[in-house]
Amino acid sequence: MKPGSLGDSGLTFIETMIGIALLTLIISGVATFMRNTGQSLSAQEARSSFEVTSKQLLKLIDRDIRLQAAPATIGLGGLQLKVVRLQKASPTAPKSTYEVTFTSQCSAGSSAGPEVQSIVGKVFAPSQIAGIMAKGNQCLARLACAAGQYPTIVITTSVPPSTTVPTYTPSVFPDFAGNASLRRRAMKLPLGMAVCFDAIDADRTKVTLESVIAISPSAEQASFRVLREEGYFTRKNLAGVQVLP
Repeated sequence: MKPGSLGDSGLTFIETMIGIALLTLIISGVATFMRNTGQSLSAQEARSSFEVTSKQLLKLIDRDIRLQAAPATIGLGGLQLKVVRLQKASPTAPKSTYEVTFTSQCSAGSSAGPEVQSIVGKVFAPSQIAGIMAKGNQCLARLACAAGQYPTIVITTSVPPSTTVPTYTPSVFPDFAGNASLRRRAMKLPLGMAVCFDAIDADRTKVTLESVIAISPSAEQASFRVLREEGYFTRKNLAGVQVLP
């Protein structure tokens, strides 16, 4: 038997190495495919979560603007909206109002647990923050959070929630409640949100909502994507009445 030929001893050393190399390429290709598929699914789930959250928030804003008891006011460079609403009361009681405020702000802490905070910290790290707050992202650019901070939307009322003033739940977006230690769940949630308001004319307000989602975390940083939703709302009380909460 000639050296290098196939005999009773099985494959030659060169053939074995070629087989190992081919197997490595196949495994690497499968791993890359699975990773890309996982990232795509995470992005789709995060987008779905953002769509649900944005509809929930925009519905609250639209309702309060439409049923305002006094003209809504825009402040903080378009990062805040104040709306006056009637408190719920008996027909014989004097009319009382409360003010609900939607504000975009930068937060340094999080109600999330350490695993979710780790992802938030990577997304809004010093090396990432400039890209997130880039000019193309108008609400985030206006907010201009510093490194280590993340954008949030906070809803407050001038009167504590009671039988006459409704509870706004959640009152903070993004809402990490119930996801304190779920790292996988955090990949499907908006990790930062900002809203901005612009008066188009005397009757209409443009509301823009932006959300930062994580695509894939790594040891040093996490890639991200910014999603945007826009809506146009009238500032008139269409019904011509002051509807109770």
